[in-house]
Amino acid sequence: MGDYFSEDESTMQLSDILKVVVGYIRETIKNQQADIVIEVHSQVDIVVPNHYYLVSILSNLIFNSVDALKDAHNGLIRLIVSDQGDNLLFSISDNGIGMDDKTQAMIFQPGFTTKFNENTGDVYRGIGLSHVRLIVQEQFQGDLKVCSELGKGTTFEVKLAKIRLVQEDIS
Repeated sequence: MGDYFSEDESTMQLSDILKVVVGYIRETIKNQQADIVIEVHSQVDIVVPNHYYLVSILSNLIFNSVDALKDAHNGLIRLIVSDQGDNLLFSISDNGIGMDDKTQAMIFQPGFTTKFNENTGDVYRGIGLSHVRLIVQEQFQGDLKVCSELGKGTTFEVKLAKIRLVQEDIS
């Protein structure tokens, strides 16, 4: 996604950030010929000066859902953005393989991954959920929660402080 975003780019509307992130992921899904639909539900629109961090959070969580739906039929990823006064809540849910309690307890540990090449044993390294949670907490004074049921799917809820989302310089 480097073509679309850089850290020093100007501000973007939240609606445009969602369009670009979801559009990029839809293209990836199409290229993989996966049976996955992404729905976006948002009535919120704010200007986000430092969209790079928000893009990292959303793309990582949505790509995790794509991975959980790799072999699915009728895969569905739903992104809902809601205004909760001082915060925005981003809910990313899928009807993928889900996680057991043991996996859920580990996913925010640095270095933890469920993604590896079964033939070579090589680990795939994204930024990882521990890093996503750190961005949520440090950049946006927010919180990241997960709820998952094995065989049914997973929902990540990301709560971000609006004041931090619209702030010009959050470094």
